[in-house]
Amino acid sequence: MTILSHPIDAPRGRSISSKGTKSEAKVVIANWPQALWLEMFDLTQEEADAMWDVSKAIAERQGFSHTLSRQGDEITITLSRQSAE
Repeated sequence: MTILSHPIDAPRGRSISSKGTKSEAKVVIANWPQALWLEMFDLTQEEADAMWDVSKAIAERQGFSHTLSRQGDEITITLSRQSAE
């Protein structure tokens, strides 16, 4: 879970929930990124959310599936262990 939380440090989001089992981990991040960061870098919310594609690529490379959903100012990231084929 700590690894999931690192990308939110700079833009000042905050992890409001995290839980996990041996096969799945989930973290909910609120207020990411803050409006100040969007304005400072002239980004839309969609453009800022694209940075999460990096964590998806890393997770998949390590054998995890990665899903991200946004509802308002909250992002939910779920990592699940992929079954061996």
